[in-house]
Amino acid sequence: MMTDLRSELDSKDGLKIWARGNLLAAFFAVTFLFSWGVWLPGVVSGLGLADLSLGPSEYAVLNVVGGFGPSLAAMILAHIGEGWGGVRSLLGSGINVKGVDRKWWLATLLVFPVLNIVSGAANYVGTGGLPETRFPEPFLLLLYPLAFLFPLGNHWREEYGWRGYALPAMQSRYGALYASVALGLAWGLWHLPLFFFPTTQMVYGEVGFVTFMAKAVLLTCIMTWLYNGSGGRLITAMVAHFLAGALDYFVLKTSMRYGQLMYLALELALVAAIVIRYGPDRMAPGGD
Repeated sequence: MMTDLRSELDSKDGLKIWARGNLLAAFFAVTFLFSWGVWLPGVVSGLGLADLSLGPSEYAVLNVVGGFGPSLAAMILAHIGEGWGGVRSLLGSGINVKGVDRKWWLATLLVFPVLNIVSGAANYVGTGGLPETRFPEPFLLLLYPLAFLFPLGNHWREEYGWRGYALPAMQSRYGALYASVALGLAWGLWHLPLFFFPTTQMVYGEVGFVTFMAKAVLLTCIMTWLYNGSGGRLITAMVAHFLAGALDYFVLKTSMRYGQLMYLALELALVAAIVIRYGPDRMAPGGD
């Protein structure tokens, strides 16, 4: 009995020692294992492999809980690496608005609305069609920014991990551009189970996996530009994630003949301009 207990403790200590020496690898391992593990019942059901007798509400809960993987992994690894002080620092970074220059707030708030407007206008000129929209009533639309505070939003569940924890470590090794491409690929791949999940497969299926991966990489590059330009303020990445996701929901790019391609082309042009202007190592002006 004591031997088994000692063996279990040694195993846990060994995992912690490995994690301290491989924090970035451990972050991705915990993120994928947790999220994909929670989402597994939905994938099994969505693929028709088994009838789990779960309803939409149960799948919605699994979807939300699984989405905490990146931020949960970041908290665990921050504690392993720096103790509770590291966890408090990481949590505080998500609400720290001090020192963000006004121009970077404007860039964060406007870049995705402008991309959507230009994309729609270009598509109209080329095809004569405008995208379908599903904006709420004006009064509710004015209140929509309050949804940013909702603690179950994707930006809270994910960004402490992707931009708060992984991006800084990856940039220090590989530079901003290569780190962004690698992180974007990981971010996109992380969503793979949701393409088979009963409550999300239709939405993701309309986009397509290859297009979604391209969107994840380009969005990551743009968010790196905002994050670095604002002096490494995680709040800008959170706001950008919130706005990009909201506009993807409100403006149905798949309803236009070339909607997705036009939007991707504009994002690619913006990323290219950023890299040309600031270089691949930082993709933004010098930090404070």
